[in-house]
Amino acid sequence: MLCIASFIVLLILSVFSAKFRPYVKEAFDCVFRRVTFRACNTGFDVKVRSKIATELAKKSEKIARAFNKYFELVSWLFVISFMASLIWTTRGLYLYWAYGSCNGLNQGGFCVLDPGGENNSVSGMGSECRTGGNPTGNLTLQNMNIEKQPIVFIGCYACKYSRQTYPLIKELAKKNQVEVAYVFYPTHKEAEYLTKYDYAIKQVAPEKYLEFVDRMYSESTDNVASESTTLHLIESLGIDRQQINEVVNQANIEEVVLKLIYEIDKTGIYGTPTIFIKGTPVVGPKPYRVYRRLLMSSWL
Repeated sequence: MLCIASFIVLLILSVFSAKFRPYVKEAFDCVFRRVTFRACNTGFDVKVRSKIATELAKKSEKIARAFNKYFELVSWLFVISFMASLIWTTRGLYLYWAYGSCNGLNQGGFCVLDPGGENNSVSGMGSECRTGGNPTGNLTLQNMNIEKQPIVFIGCYACKYSRQTYPLIKELAKKNQVEVAYVFYPTHKEAEYLTKYDYAIKQVAPEKYLEFVDRMYSESTDNVASESTTLHLIESLGIDRQQINEVVNQANIEEVVLKLIYEIDKTGIYGTPTIFIKGTPVVGPKPYRVYRRLLMSSWL
């Protein structure tokens, strides 16, 4: 087992220094013979053991004697710990590539490839930003009438993470010719009034709704917070302002808005953006490859 441990160490060192490469060849020969149940004909394992013991003896004879006595156990422990680290690292790399997080889909925790946790960041209720997994349970579309849509994008026009993710989802839908159900969910107080206008446009001019969504995610956040600017934007899309005002000012509009928010809340949403791709919830601004892989249901 010592020759296996030595081979691993020397292989890594040989990447940085050519002087170790001849030893790698000798170590590999030793490893090959050991796995075929033969002794090392080069005596490589003995040389390595003696070299390490000599160096340890310079510091402590007691440690050197212990090493000689338990060197096979030490070698096994090293190899096992190395393999465990390799498996864990490989797992983390795959999860980051597949889901944008070393810890898995929608999972918080430190990730060396995303140290700031940006891929798991959301705008939560009350405008605060946070990272991490779902604190309230499972996310689902079962209680909404859009659950069969290939992509459902729940975002807030005033949320920087929604604005960051919107172009990726738009590009994904365009390239793969699939429809997206855009759902507005206000996480910022200054955007709450938009729920009425979002609903009104769906009632008055549903054919213009996607244009409205596109413009809202393209506008500056200052404009999004301005009701008068939003009204001018609606007019610029060729939508009858008077009809919009009639819907927005109807007597039961507050009740309608509360019902809309309640229906979205039943998904278990805890922040935006929350995107469902073929029913799989994805929270936070992930890299494009994550959305594409989930839509295509493929490894690549």
